[in-house]
Amino acid sequence: MQFDETMGQDERPHEFAEVSEPPIMPASAAKASGDSEPVRLVAPATDDFAELLAEGAKLTGEGRNHIALITFNTVLEQDIDNADAWHGKAQALLGMRRLDSALACVDIALQATPNNATFWDTRGRILTQQQAYIGAQAAFARASALAPAEANILLHQAQALHDAGHADEALATVDMALALDVGAPQAWQLRAQVLRDIGRWADADYANRQARGDMEATLADREQLEEALAMQEAALEEAPDDIELLLPKAVSLYDLRRYEEALATFEQVMALTTEHIVAWNGKSDSLAALGRHEDALVAYEHALALADDIPSTWHNKGVLLTAMHRYDDALAAFDHALALAPTLAVTWSARGNTYHLLRNYDHALDAYDRALAFGADVPDTLAKRDITRAAQRLPVSRAIGAAANDEAV
Repeated sequence: MQFDETMGQDERPHEFAEVSEPPIMPASAAKASGDSEPVRLVAPATDDFAELLAEGAKLTGEGRNHIALITFNTVLEQDIDNADAWHGKAQALLGMRRLDSALACVDIALQATPNNATFWDTRGRILTQQQAYIGAQAAFARASALAPAEANILLHQAQALHDAGHADEALATVDMALALDVGAPQAWQLRAQVLRDIGRWADADYANRQARGDMEATLADREQLEEALAMQEAALEEAPDDIELLLPKAVSLYDLRRYEEALATFEQVMALTTEHIVAWNGKSDSLAALGRHEDALVAYEHALALADDIPSTWHNKGVLLTAMHRYDDALAAFDHALALAPTLAVTWSARGNTYHLLRNYDHALDAYDRALAFGADVPDTLAKRDITRAAQRLPVSRAIGAAANDEAV
């Protein structure tokens, strides 16, 4: 996540001593925060503060901070001690880069509700913008202690560490955020930025692709697939029931992520011959890609009944079972695949993913090490291994992970 470091002309970075709990502004200073000339407005025909607070948060999220500020001021005119309104006002002021005023408002909120992790997180974000990194880290530490499973707090802390020039600590912290939410694009984006800073270019490129969700073929690959598909379709005009033409077409459609069309084409093959193992595997993979998990599982079972000696079928079934949260069954499927192909790196990596989800981190790390030894995609597997190591450091994971690692698997 990127933070704009621009500050208003009337605002200066705060200097903090290295303390575990930054000072909180006394309530008597409340009226000094916010606008120098408070906006006077007519309260809406509602005293439902929850509705007003939700509207203010929505406006802040949309970047309409000035209107959000008026909304929070409306609440405060009716309830000066409303901590959520003070916090909402702080967030709106943060969006407006009025950092001193934002800090004053969040401190009022914290005086009323000192054990609110979100308020401490906002304080850390404000201090990061003010380049008061020691105070920011203290605030984030307090927030994480109150909400140890909240990935966004760790992400904001990692950003502050990165901005302060502590790349190694930033990387370790963003990996802990990813251990809690591996699909967070902002975390992958920050990871890419940190990795570039320390010269790990291949790993940074992988993180960037994860951030974009862009794991599709490159443009050049897509162009080649489109050309191949056009040739296949032209040939099928002359021989529409030719299985040797239909199967490559189905595979091209699958590789282009046109899964509905791929499924229809595999089923077209199966209408011509019901026992074609490649068609059954293709149908299974297409159903899985479409999220039709139960149908995909039935199709994989049929494919395995036809041929149970194809490692990729067992592997893909294991990946599907992992997505269905049937982790023990997934591990059994991976065992079948590895019994047939002991050096299949992609299966060792998938096995590591499943153990990670089980919080059995020792077994996960062993699986990733084997995947690397057998030639797995290095940036992908290294990232997964780093995230698993980070997960071991999370307080919320230690007790569960220790119990899992003690089990015989």
